[in-house]
Amino acid sequence: QGLVPVSNPSQSSRNHDVTPSSGPDRRVFLQSAALLSTTLLMPTTPALAMTEFQKVLLPVVRISNELADIKTLVREKSNWSKALALLQDAKYEKANFKKAFNQVGDNFAGNAGADGGTPKNEQTVAYMARNEILTRTEDLRAELEYLIKNEDDTADLYKYADSAATAMGRYLGLLPPAEIDQARLALR
Repeated sequence: QGLVPVSNPSQSSRNHDVTPSSGPDRRVFLQSAALLSTTLLMPTTPALAMTEFQKVLLPVVRISNELADIKTLVREKSNWSKALALLQDAKYEKANFKKAFNQVGDNFAGNAGADGGTPKNEQTVAYMARNEILTRTEDLRAELEYLIKNEDDTADLYKYADSAATAMGRYLGLLPPAEIDQARLALR
């Protein structure tokens, strides 16, 4: 990550004593330091020129990242509420979930089934993978809700978390890796 000067720093501190002290001079110093940090050393991160497909992919990659986090969170009982809160977000509601994944499938495979036509093979595989992720995620949420209320064996919880993350990995494996990487960069 390169650094570029955005403005002339000598203009911002030319008339000021920039030594740290107390009182008004200290304020001037802090203002100058803040100005320098935001203008002289402004990080140059290239604007992410995202394709339409990468934009559509963002919600799915966000879900993928969260499922990976949830897989780790469920290993500690103290994190179950946090994992459940993630799974109770609106994006995990069936209609929203399917919509996000359908947009990816439609854009990736070329809209064949989106308008009522026969879906391409890639779309069918993507829809089946989406359904598996949805089922595993619903199972995981139900198991977390149950275990938070009732002490019981956690083997199923771990199995559901693992299988949801694994199913997501298989789904993402259907897509171009460079597109996924670009979407992940955008989420940072």
